[in-house]
Amino acid sequence: MSDPQQTHPDHRTDADEQGRLSSSDVHALRRADSVCFHTLPDGSARIDALLTTWAHPHPRIFTTAEQRLFPDPDHTDRRRRIPVTAAIVGFNQDGHWFERGLPGATAFAMIHADRLDDVWRTLAAFLRVGDVLPAIDLLAAIVGSVYLVMALSYSPVLRRVILLGQVTVAALFAVPLLYGGWIAVGGVRAEHWMATALVTLFVFARETLKAVPDWPGDLAAGYHTIATRFGEPAALSVFRTAAAVFCLASLAATLVVHHVAYFLAALLCAVVPTMHTIRLVKGSPSPSDINAAISFSGLVFATGIIPMLLMR
Repeated sequence: MSDPQQTHPDHRTDADEQGRLSSSDVHALRRADSVCFHTLPDGSARIDALLTTWAHPHPRIFTTAEQRLFPDPDHTDRRRRIPVTAAIVGFNQDGHWFERGLPGATAFAMIHADRLDDVWRTLAAFLRVGDVLPAIDLLAAIVGSVYLVMALSYSPVLRRVILLGQVTVAALFAVPLLYGGWIAVGGVRAEHWMATALVTLFVFARETLKAVPDWPGDLAAGYHTIATRFGEPAALSVFRTAAAVFCLASLAATLVVHHVAYFLAALLCAVVPTMHTIRLVKGSPSPSDINAAISFSGLVFATGIIPMLLMR
């Protein structure tokens, strides 16, 4: 069988990129059943991360995420080939990284699952800052910078503009799902967008509700919310509408997920608690009813994790 070539989009031909681990490379190395380090006679080097079938009693069916992280077929196994500089392939049998030319380094080492934890404990100590930063990727720097600006400007600026306060808090809660999904599987998938949209809806609704009992203090501090601008009834109407849309969207996501377990989890862990919160503030609720609804809605942050985990 001919040696398979690295598949698009992970094929790297630019010599300047060798030795730089992308986030997908790091994720594949962490999930691999075995890792093989090579230093070749021509001075090039590579790391092969492998998913194997030999340790499984039955034929192994690789998931879509596994096939994406390990794009090359290798008989019945899957492989991700990572070209690197020869300097970072030096590795001895005691589980320590070395510059290739140092005493004790070897040109080839196969590390199986029972020793991969040792590999990762020494990897961080070996790699230089310049080797690690490219793996973080430009997206991480952009996201972090935007979040820092939003966090620092929330109280002095964003919270003083109607709707921007709620939208900012919703974004701070929701967008990490996109970035986390990108890190986890090497790209943003449909379920990550759905989870982000659902969290945005729910947090926006809850922030609108939380502003209702706070409106006297917000007004005195110069913070503009729906409650301070249009009154409590309008804010409660916006909350009920946004919460109802969240419930419908949670159930509608089943059309994309195609998973009965997700539908049941979304119904029991997200929709039912949210509908109870809406019921608590129907009509003209008392201050105690509003506070009870705010407290109860906080439970959805915990229970709502369950259906999101089933979106895979």
